[in-house]
Amino acid sequence: MGLAQQEIFLHQRHLIARARSHAVPADAPSTNQDVGQIAVIDDSGGVIGRRNIFNLDNQTVIFQPAGAGYQLRLAGDSFDQAAAQSGQPLTGLADDDSRAVALPFPFPFFGTSYTQTWVDSNGMLTFTAGDTDYSGSYGHFATGPPAIAPLFTDLDPSQSAAGVRVLAEADRLVVTWSNVPLAGSFGLANPPAQNFQVRLYPDGHIEMAYHSTNPPSALVGITPGHSAATLLDFASLPSGIFSGVAETFASSDAVDVILAAQKFYQTHDDAYDYLVFYNAEGIPAGPGVVAYEMTTRSHGQGFGDTATEIGAEFGSPQRLKAVLNLGPVSQYPADPNAPVPARGPTGDTPLTLLGHESGHLFLALVSVPDQDGGTPMLGRAQVHWAFTFNSDASFLEGNRIADSGAAASPRFATTATVQHYSALDQYLMGFRASAEVPPTFAVLNSGQSLVRAPQTGVAFNGTPLNISIDDVIQVAGRRTPDSTVAQRHYRFAIVVIVPTGALATTAADAIQQVEGYRSVFENFFATATDGRATANTSLQRSATLSLAPAAGVLTGQNGTASITLANPAVAPLTFTLSIPNQVLSAPATVTIPAGATRVDFQTLGVHTGVEEFSAAPSDPSFETAFARVQVSPASGLHLETVTNGPPTAIVRVLDQNNLPYSNVAVTAEGNPPATILTDETGSASFPWSASTILVLHAGAASLTLQPQGTPAIAPHGVVNAASYQPAIAPGSLATIFGTNFAGAQPPQVLIDSAPVTPFYASATQLNFLAPANLLPGDSQLQVVTAAGSSNPVLVQINAHAPGVFAARQTGAALEIYCTGLGPIDSSLNVTIAGQNAPILYAGASAFPGLNQVNAQLPAGLPAGPLPLTLSIAGIASNTINLLLTPTP
Repeated sequence: MGLAQQEIFLHQRHLIARARSHAVPADAPSTNQDVGQIAVIDDSGGVIGRRNIFNLDNQTVIFQPAGAGYQLRLAGDSFDQAAAQSGQPLTGLADDDSRAVALPFPFPFFGTSYTQTWVDSNGMLTFTAGDTDYSGSYGHFATGPPAIAPLFTDLDPSQSAAGVRVLAEADRLVVTWSNVPLAGSFGLANPPAQNFQVRLYPDGHIEMAYHSTNPPSALVGITPGHSAATLLDFASLPSGIFSGVAETFASSDAVDVILAAQKFYQTHDDAYDYLVFYNAEGIPAGPGVVAYEMTTRSHGQGFGDTATEIGAEFGSPQRLKAVLNLGPVSQYPADPNAPVPARGPTGDTPLTLLGHESGHLFLALVSVPDQDGGTPMLGRAQVHWAFTFNSDASFLEGNRIADSGAAASPRFATTATVQHYSALDQYLMGFRASAEVPPTFAVLNSGQSLVRAPQTGVAFNGTPLNISIDDVIQVAGRRTPDSTVAQRHYRFAIVVIVPTGALATTAADAIQQVEGYRSVFENFFATATDGRATANTSLQRSATLSLAPAAGVLTGQNGTASITLANPAVAPLTFTLSIPNQVLSAPATVTIPAGATRVDFQTLGVHTGVEEFSAAPSDPSFETAFARVQVSPASGLHLETVTNGPPTAIVRVLDQNNLPYSNVAVTAEGNPPATILTDETGSASFPWSASTILVLHAGAASLTLQPQGTPAIAPHGVVNAASYQPAIAPGSLATIFGTNFAGAQPPQVLIDSAPVTPFYASATQLNFLAPANLLPGDSQLQVVTAAGSSNPVLVQINAHAPGVFAARQTGAALEIYCTGLGPIDSSLNVTIAGQNAPILYAGASAFPGLNQVNAQLPAGLPAGPLPLTLSIAGIASNTINLLLTPTP
């Protein structure tokens, strides 16, 4: 989601800039054209725009600590030339390099006190580790270590006489990049050089000062590490308290893929799972990026992704799953099977890269852990297979690795790259059953970088970590929907963005080149999936089948289904219905009359199994719709609450793959009982009041919906989420116990009248993140639902309110997960069975409000169970029992 968040932010910035310049509005008349099966849109209306020119030169950005986050303000040019000149040079700091520097005072940063920082040549200070990444990308910034980025971009201090200098004084640390050029600019007559500095102070405030700074692209911001940062416009003086914040800058033209998608949908139906953009204007997909994928819809489970629903932002009401930006046509060879120069030794071709980016909808997002809790299967940005993972030459990187046995040295060698979707890939994509996935392995302690690009002929030693599909399932959970009913037919719209007025001239060659890729991709995709899935690249009008991509029908009973058009049919449109397995029965044909948009029809579950259902139109300008229909007895169904009134309760009837079942009788107990048949979405709606208990039955499944009364907070019911002690800290995780919290609308928590949305809600419990700007003292809290407001209660707010969730042993150390630490200082202490455990690290985790403390295990402890307590500022947490295992 980091990339999607960045694209949405840049799109919104782009719209503001266009409005200020009186540019052509997004809803201007479309100039789209189709050339054969390639959709062509020109760059008018802002599809190509200047993203966000660096505008902080001769200014100072100040980050002031406030609660658990920071407030922002701008000041004039405060670049300290004397500090820059008197600082000690970091001798030998090379291109893409990093150097540890001792801090002259404990520096508090997002609740952790640091005594050391890494100065990274590419314009960052990082904590806990150095960072040599040069991309300047938000995606890396959001997933990397804690960082202060005055100017994260590709710099080369080794080509500057002054370089990077550090001035350490009792009351400040000043790090200055003096006349540092962009990497690769050495030898130019006037190489663009950057002058900027970052200043740290004992009270935790940070100043970034710019003087003669004008990078073509960069990122500025701060992050607690391994978490998304809020993207905003520093020059607009944003108010609020931020736990992580950044702005990305780019002076070159770029594709606004959101606006491009919206423009595409002006003249095309919502009939595609993928939109694939190329451009004929030489515009890179991003800094140092050949291509990228953005997931717009994802609701499956078991492949490591989180639920995503942002398709409407791109102009797709219900179908679009992913957008691919393949960048400029000019970076690819005309031959679809020739190597792409920008991909170096990987062996990638135009087709394998299209397969690579398509696969990102599901891959590569999951890894079994190694002995240290790492992710040995994952490499670059944690969304590609690692160089040392035997991915069987997956499109998603990794390698095919030969193991010559323990007696050989070197034992391992890479033998093939980017050939197909591997068996594991196909399982994660839903194309293959788990029993069809052979075991594989990753190589530990190899000395190879996990983020290295695939390459054949590389030999190394190491320790194999054997990986079975059961190991993957244990980490990721069951693949839902599984391979019996997961979608197998995907539709791609291939789009070329061209300069306005250039369709018949220079852009024609680019369109023809992309057509060369499109014309062979369907067969390529089928081969890459071992014939288990298809890719259709035709531009066609939508025919939305209610059963698609998968649905259920009860054995021996009727189901309801429909086909819907985006616009009324000009002439009668007949669909031939195919049921090759005879598991399902349906009419041979159905027809949408002229002037209509929909036809309804009945199905019948003949016997248990899966039907490969399709609906082929008489007019080939419409798509053929596909669905996998599970015919199943009622014993495998369950009821799921959609809304829990009053005045209406809506439930759905689903199976283990979360497929909806239509025409299922759902009965509500009562006098007299009421029975409602589920519609084609598997839903049934019942009227009921706040004084009614609604008991529903569907076959063997039952569900009881309690009436929702006014919410009430239990006495002493607002507590620390870990300790259950009645005090919370700003920015910590908190819990409310009570009654009547669940309802048709998500509940809200009001703290001093400010609304907070819980991240977990049940009828009797709410979990929420306490605002970071709470002040010590008493705050008033209420819970608000559709049924009304709870009793107000006073909550004690403390600067520190520690609570421990759990602790995990990692060799001779512990990882302690806790909340409520507040500003972390030297008073933080961990005791195990009365012995102090030296602290190795303390700070934020990837989950907001959750702290992590790493501590050294004292020598001589018994196996346990042993009491563990954490304290800070003299305030003790709850005690948990720790069970240790012997360490070698």
